[in-house]
Amino acid sequence: MTLKEIRDWLKPKVPGIGNAYIGRTDPAKEKSICVYGRASSPDTIAVGGLANTSTATKGISILVQWSKDPDAAEVKAKSIYDIFKGTHAVINGTECFFNMLNNEPVPVGINDKDIYEYVIDLNIVYKRG
Repeated sequence: MTLKEIRDWLKPKVPGIGNAYIGRTDPAKEKSICVYGRASSPDTIAVGGLANTSTATKGISILVQWSKDPDAAEVKAKSIYDIFKGTHAVINGTECFFNMLNNEPVPVGINDKDIYEYVIDLNIVYKRG
């Protein structure tokens, strides 16, 4: 599972999105998200080795860089959070379950272009293929 696959799955689910990046964003662009990789807890290997292990975990962070209006940015970050919370999906043919690391999007203030930003941290547990 790659960051590009996650970004491509998520982008059509976010109404009004202007840009969707991987690993780096343009701070001047409103209505943008960026998917970053992050460390996750180590996978547990089943007794019998990797061949008998059915799942793996990928940690990601999603930066929501939305608006100069703090309320609009918070509402959009929450709507993106809700796409993941307690749900499962199929991303590029791989069955996934989402474990949220916080109980809501985390506000990180404004960037140097005065655009409000939020971060959504989660682990994706997915079936190994």
